[in-house]
Amino acid sequence: MKKFTILILLLTVFLSLKAQNYEEEFGNYFEQKDTLNMRKTLLNWEKMKPRDSELFTSYLDYYFLVANNEVHSLETIQPDGELIQPESNQKIAEYIASHMSVRKPILSKGIRKIDEGINLYPDRLDMRFGEIYVLSQAKEWAVFTRKIIEAIDQSVKNKHKWRWTHNEKADDAENLFFSTLQDYQILLHNYQEDKLLIYMKEIATEVLKFYPDQVESLSNLSIVYMTNNEVDKAIEVLLRAETITRKDFIILSSLAYAYKQKGDKAKAIEYYQKTVRYGDNDAKRKAKEQIRELKK
Repeated sequence: MKKFTILILLLTVFLSLKAQNYEEEFGNYFEQKDTLNMRKTLLNWEKMKPRDSELFTSYLDYYFLVANNEVHSLETIQPDGELIQPESNQKIAEYIASHMSVRKPILSKGIRKIDEGINLYPDRLDMRFGEIYVLSQAKEWAVFTRKIIEAIDQSVKNKHKWRWTHNEKADDAENLFFSTLQDYQILLHNYQEDKLLIYMKEIATEVLKFYPDQVESLSNLSIVYMTNNEVDKAIEVLLRAETITRKDFIILSSLAYAYKQKGDKAKAIEYYQKTVRYGDNDAKRKAKEQIRELKK
């Protein structure tokens, strides 16, 4: 019986080392963008250890790489590309621009794999954020938002006790979670597309349902209201944010701008003055300019 137990233990160690070797092997092929050998490694890895957590993240990496398609085009506005020297009879210079497009049917295979991993390891934050990032690159905003909301709900459930690569405990998990969440909100905002505002609102509302004092989400919600010309609603949530953090110059300058849009010069000046008091050099400069303009 003792020999049998030792044999089982040795076999377990062997399988673990084999899985680690597959991960290293996959990483080497990934750096070389050798998709043929990446796939071979993944299939062998899956046979050996089908529930290995790193297998699922590697599948996502593989399918994301394969799904990305580089497209070249000629443009007259200079991108980060190569200039084609115009011929003597050609007045307008042209540039070779490179764009990445994502082949969604291929990417969906990676999404299915990482979803398998998340079902097995619901507290793996790297799996969730990896999937969310990939969805952002594919501009699948509805699914992107749904996955963020699922992550928020899981963070409430696990009380921010997240895991990272190799199931190791994530350091400073709560700050990591909310700071990355804010990065994704900024990503939505930076597209400057009004149709994406609904997703910003959904995410901010979900956060505030559980964390009503989360200032970044209050600020994000105010952006949605301001863009939709709902100035009073924007002011309401910004005033709520001010009670939580009275010296946050971003909140103060947002309030000043909102009051200016509303036509309340006195309140706008009051909050621009607060921005001068607590802001950084750039915020102070802009606030002073606004005060001079409002006092004309």
